[in-house]
Amino acid sequence: MSDTAVKHHDLTVEPIPRTLGRMVGGMMVGLLAMAGFNVADTYFVAQLGTDQLAAMTFTFPVSFVLASVGRGMGIGVSLLVARLVGQKRHDEIPDTVLASLLLGLLAILPVIVVGILTIRPLFTLMGARPELLPYIEQYMPIYYASAVFIMIPFVGNDAMRGTGDTLSPSLVMIAGLGLNIVVDPMMIFGFGPIPAMGVAGAAWATLLTRAVSTSCSLYILAARKRMLRPHWPGRAKMLACWRTVLAIGLPMGAAMMLQPLAMAILTKVVSQFGKQAVAAFGAAGRVEMLALLPLIALGNAMVPFVGQNRGAGEHSRIHRAHRGATAFGLGWGLLCVVVGLLFARPIASVFTADGEVLRLMALMLCIAPVAYGFKGIFFACGGVLNALQRPLHASTLIALRLLVLTIPLALAGALVGRYPGLIAGVVVAELLAAALSVLTARRQMRLLVPSDASGQRDLGRTDLPVAAPDEGERQNLGQGRAREGV
Repeated sequence: MSDTAVKHHDLTVEPIPRTLGRMVGGMMVGLLAMAGFNVADTYFVAQLGTDQLAAMTFTFPVSFVLASVGRGMGIGVSLLVARLVGQKRHDEIPDTVLASLLLGLLAILPVIVVGILTIRPLFTLMGARPELLPYIEQYMPIYYASAVFIMIPFVGNDAMRGTGDTLSPSLVMIAGLGLNIVVDPMMIFGFGPIPAMGVAGAAWATLLTRAVSTSCSLYILAARKRMLRPHWPGRAKMLACWRTVLAIGLPMGAAMMLQPLAMAILTKVVSQFGKQAVAAFGAAGRVEMLALLPLIALGNAMVPFVGQNRGAGEHSRIHRAHRGATAFGLGWGLLCVVVGLLFARPIASVFTADGEVLRLMALMLCIAPVAYGFKGIFFACGGVLNALQRPLHASTLIALRLLVLTIPLALAGALVGRYPGLIAGVVVAELLAAALSVLTARRQMRLLVPSDASGQRDLGRTDLPVAAPDEGERQNLGQGRAREGV
């Protein structure tokens, strides 16, 4: 490989378990860094007082919306890069990355302007009390300004993941977390010549930390990965890239925003059983997020894996990876069930000493893990569908899972069996959602087969404006048949 060639991992030749295992490990590091970033901010702001912590809590939905938009666009970029790697068209990757970064900037700038102009009415509408608004108005203008440094790393890091490298972006995130832990208390409470800035200091620490992380991400893209260069991609190629990224990013970003809505509704339902039930539900949810990290990472890893293998015509590897991801999801879920049955009370006792909260949390940790395997299957199928350029299928499944299955079945379960019934209703919803996702993913993967047999156009071929001509992909198909890949 020449010094100017894009550095990448070939996901089309290595054994599938080893390939996905490496990618999942790298992504888990990044997911832990994201969780740690929020925990660190929350911890230091909590030292200022209850009002400051409550004010910052009101900002979380805005953060989630920005992250959802960035994650949706990132999936599109990851797919584009993965397809180009699979098709051996590495010279087009820098143009694609630059066009995607420009799109991210154009998308986030109006959000920053509108956000800053609507801080007071927006948070008043969200229910923030008057005494909290001064703290929110100190925090949010700076946080909105830092949104540029949220969007660019989302796009850049997912572009790296498209090449099969999940570790480099995660290391950038870990470095950002370490810097944030150091800078946060200095700017919140003051240090030497740095004055104490309270909640505004937390926002400045976020802006500084994310600016440094963005610089690191851009340096890796340009200098180490050779994925970024100062070359205008051209209007036609740039618009084609934008159409594809938005076609995937908009529906997925919108679907991801349903998650906090569904959680808010479930929390409201749980509240009828008392504040202890709400506390138990929230604490158990945090444990659940940790348990689901490998499954979330696996679903994310499926996008570049399927993208590269589809670009290379390695359709049999896509089928085998999907079967393996399904088996891993069920196996991990079974392990979580065993751990929950054996250690639910000890785990719950780490979070609370209240007897009723402990009982309800332990009960949830015994029942809820039954759904984890089904969630793993759902995440893996979502990754496959996005990689096959079926974002509407993936986002529709998310909406069905949350709004049509989870909430109604949880309500029905609560009516019949109160708190345990609500949890059981969620488990049944996850089972049905997993079944629907498997049927949908398998149907879309079966559409890949005709291109192997007859050389006809591959699934969703016209959905990817910057993809290689059909002839190029058919040439890759011949190479794909010769490879085995365990």
